Amino acid sequence: MFLDEGKDLVSMSYLGTDLCGHVGIIHGGLLATLCDEGLARCGFSALPNKIGVTASLTVNYRNPAPAGSFVVLKAETVRVEGRKVWVRGRIELLGESEEPGKVLVEAEGLFIEPKYAKVSSESLFERKCGKLSWKQSLPRLFKDTAK
Repeated sequence: MFLDEGKDLVSMSYLGTDLCGHVGIIHGGLLATLCDEGLARCGFSALPNKIGVTASLTVNYRNPAPAGSFVVLKAETVRVEGRKVWVRGRIELLGESEEPGKVLVEAEGLFIEPKYAKVSSESLFERKCGKLSWKQSLPRLFKDTAK
């Protein structure tokens, strides 16, 4: 995966025959999941605290995705407004397939940073353990679970 933080993402995948919904055709739900994860990863780094959730995802299936193919997901951040980021992308056939560059899926998503994102895992760690090093903090982290 190649990520230009907050701007673009390129990710390559191999879609094997175990991922089919119909014989020889990759399941559309998997393609939607790839779009959701890829677009989210592209956009999250543009958010103030780098954390977000999918608010909406539109997936348009343009062509069947053949099993046994290499594909590339290309995503780009379109707009950022405060805690919101809009991203669009597509999945294309890659390599020496019958039609390299053929668009299989196009997607657009809106991702929103939750208001609680300001409370990072590091600050939760510091509340529980203070400013201790990681090794010093282990006994404090697990003292309630040792019973």
